[in-house]
Amino acid sequence: MASNPSQNLALELMTTGEKSGQWGDITNVNMQIIDRATKGVGTITLTTTSYSLDTDDYTASEGHYAVLVFAGTPGGTCTVTINPNDQQKVFIVRNTTPSSVVLTQGSGGNVTVASGEATIVYATGSGSGSTVVDIASLFGFQASSTTLTDISGLSVTDGNFIVGNGSTWVAESGATARTSLGLGTIATQDSSSVSITGGSVSSVSITGGSVSGITDLAIADGGTGASTASAARTNLGVAIGTDVLAYDSNLQSFVSTFTLPTTDSTNGYVLSTDGAGNLVFAATGTGDGSVTSVAVSGGTTGLTTSGGPITTSGTITLSGTLNVANGGTGATTDSGARTALGLAIGTDVQAYDADLTTIAGLAKTDGNFIVGNGTAWTVESGATARTSLGLAIGTDVLAYDSNLQSFVTAFTLPTSDGTADQVLSTNGSGTLSFSSLDINNLSDGYYDGSSLGLGSGALANDNGTTNQNTAVGKDALTSVTSGSFNTSVGSNSCNSITTGSNNTAIGFNTLDYIASGTGNTAIGSEAGIYARGSSNTFVGHKAGYYASTLFSSEPAATHNTAVGFQALYGLAGSGDGYFNTAVGSQAGATITTGYNNVVIGYNAQASSSTATNEITIGSASQKVVRFPGTTTVSALPSASTVGAGARAFVTDATATTFASVVAGSGSNGVPVYSDGTNWRIG
Repeated sequence: MASNPSQNLALELMTTGEKSGQWGDITNVNMQIIDRATKGVGTITLTTTSYSLDTDDYTASEGHYAVLVFAGTPGGTCTVTINPNDQQKVFIVRNTTPSSVVLTQGSGGNVTVASGEATIVYATGSGSGSTVVDIASLFGFQASSTTLTDISGLSVTDGNFIVGNGSTWVAESGATARTSLGLGTIATQDSSSVSITGGSVSSVSITGGSVSGITDLAIADGGTGASTASAARTNLGVAIGTDVLAYDSNLQSFVSTFTLPTTDSTNGYVLSTDGAGNLVFAATGTGDGSVTSVAVSGGTTGLTTSGGPITTSGTITLSGTLNVANGGTGATTDSGARTALGLAIGTDVQAYDADLTTIAGLAKTDGNFIVGNGTAWTVESGATARTSLGLAIGTDVLAYDSNLQSFVTAFTLPTSDGTADQVLSTNGSGTLSFSSLDINNLSDGYYDGSSLGLGSGALANDNGTTNQNTAVGKDALTSVTSGSFNTSVGSNSCNSITTGSNNTAIGFNTLDYIASGTGNTAIGSEAGIYARGSSNTFVGHKAGYYASTLFSSEPAATHNTAVGFQALYGLAGSGDGYFNTAVGSQAGATITTGYNNVVIGYNAQASSSTATNEITIGSASQKVVRFPGTTTVSALPSASTVGAGARAFVTDATATTFASVVAGSGSNGVPVYSDGTNWRIG
């Protein structure tokens, strides 16, 4: 047989007896290939935009290198194809060319290595759809880059900036960096002191901060020549009170309302309005005179006068009281004055009271109550006010509840207590009274002194008072008439029992279809749901699920015991299907009409659905040990059907030789076992 190349390194694999005298040379070549694949660095010069990276059989070639360094000038992006495409490869790649290098092996995907960068790749070697994968990117490594190398070499001196100079990155600071940023020397001024000497500064915006320590700017230079507002106004000839009037809003309104004269007038003239907003100078009168006598009268004011008239000088004396109509009080005492003015205390007005003053100062917040606290008046709201009124919710009164309100409105409640353990019961007319609890008073309860039912439909048809049935659950034992000593717990359990007795069912739909069967026990949802026979025991969900001729009224499947999920699931009855015992999830689930079988183990099954007199121990995934029992050779089931390891005892063997294939029609009783093909003695 000729040599063959290894899958990925193309080593020459020699077969026994060939290449006589050449093993040393071939082994040396193979070792050279391994050396390249583990430690070799190959420099590949690229001159065009495509290149074939080949791995040759039995020869150290470029495709064997562990590290590939691409050099040269390809003139553009170069595609390097890894051949052949059915070999798996791992390369460390460095690209020193000025162009990108694309590594490919098929249509599945490529890896591009930029100029100056390095990475680690592997090729999947899966034929035309092969993929080249960048391992470094999967690990989150930073790809090699000359740019990053340049940056890593720069000094990290305090204040340095990294700046591009057109070909690479350099470090700049101070004036060099400001020049690169286009900033003048003003950018270097101290934040608290800016010095501008000579020259001029235009379009300068100062935002925030303050300007201090400068010489007063002269008026000739556009300043005020002063450092204070008062001095500045004086220098500018606008000193308030000397050069200008201080602002007065009344005066401002006056000059805004009237047009004033612009020239002076005759001595003694006064300013007079023309009614149209103009003030003009006008004379005050045309004659002169004198007063020779002044008379004074109280008139109807309530006052009287004396001492008049006065011709030269004298005193006028007033007496009486000034009427309210004339602005007086019409009284000479404070009490009379209050009465005359309609302010009589206790009649017209409230006398002063400190408590009222306190009340007047209280907050009129919505919901507040005025309450005395023993010393003064105060305000309370909500829970505080209720407590003061002795109406604290939860202590003095119940909180409002619409449901409770409806209850006490709808019903007349008892006014005295009942005896211990009595309950409130309605008479159907809105009156509640205490009465003793009777299960028959429950809408879903039944008790006749013997049988007890709880649940809608439970014991709905029980016809006696001595049946001793117990039913808990919707429609449990709903069809029972004369059946007795049954216990049913679970919705629809024993739903169809009429005359059957001594049955126990716990779980949803347990023994649901049994009618007259007796002595059955079913525990688990739907255990024995279709069972119709007697003396069966089913424990587990759907254990003994059918246990009958389906939907037949004939009793069947009796004296069976099933423990485990779906154990004896398929018992069909038809007169058979009895005396079976199955322990384990789905154990004996395929038995239909078989009888006298014992099946133990998860999913352990008899040899057939009609098997009889068998003992099967094991599981679907472990070795099954089967004992079919005493039989004849011709009655043995097929060795391939029962499987290797099954055992039996035959009574008509022609021989007794150990391990020989058994033959029938003899007179020897021997044990036999199945090897999966034949039954053998032993």
